[in-house]
Amino acid sequence: MLKESSLETIGYICQDIDARALDGRANDVLTAIVHGMRPEEVSANVRLAATTALLNSLEFTKTNFENEAERNIIMQVVCESTNSSEQRVKVASLQCLVRIMQLYYDHMLTYMQTALFQITLNAMKSDEAEVSMQGMEFWSTVAEEEFDLALDYEDAVERGETNAKCNSLRFMEQAAAHVVPVLLEAMAHHDDGDDEDEWTPAKAAGVCLMLAAQCVRDDIVNHVIPFFKHFQNPDWKYKEAAIMAFGSIFGWPRSEETHANGKGSSSSDCFGH
Repeated sequence: MLKESSLETIGYICQDIDARALDGRANDVLTAIVHGMRPEEVSANVRLAATTALLNSLEFTKTNFENEAERNIIMQVVCESTNSSEQRVKVASLQCLVRIMQLYYDHMLTYMQTALFQITLNAMKSDEAEVSMQGMEFWSTVAEEEFDLALDYEDAVERGETNAKCNSLRFMEQAAAHVVPVLLEAMAHHDDGDDEDEWTPAKAAGVCLMLAAQCVRDDIVNHVIPFFKHFQNPDWKYKEAAIMAFGSIFGWPRSEETHANGKGSSSSDCFGH
């Protein structure tokens, strides 16, 4: 109980104060948090408190993420926590991955290759709604980050910057063949009684598909067209999902080639396909 309450306290402090105030204490805070997140920790409540504390502390750990050895430790404990049998810990760990992708995208190539792709793909396929939605939130975040990077590059080209470089690692583009089918299937799984105001995996999948289309542009068509066979499906859920998928990608074709020109400076295929 003392461990749990101490980690909860750290979490509240990290959440509510200016991150700059804790710059000098980042190492101490992270040491306590990582200790509480270890798989050897027998208390699920302690692990949850530690994982939540990490989520709240990520903004002031920039120095730690710049250090490869320390970054590896943080990523290891977060990835291990996504395998927890306790759903609350698993969801909190996935929330950490979403926030890490937002804050430290530039450092994620190695981890995407070795762990993040499979972890988040499995999460999206989960029967647990909260887990599934966090997996989709991860890829929505990836799509948003990469769309913004592509826009920055195109703006630089329009300004005539000859040394303009696209800094996108093209995660969404390379993962689309695997991610999009999962999203489309999720869009077809919803209940008649779903509350209109309730956030569900089907709704999260629809938003993620729209963001993926915005990011990947023309290439999204190849991944979505096979699902259009469900226009004739007697199951109204699949028919509705196909129509929604059409609407999600409509309007995002590439109108100019500047995005394509940026590919030359991007990373190699992250997933080996």
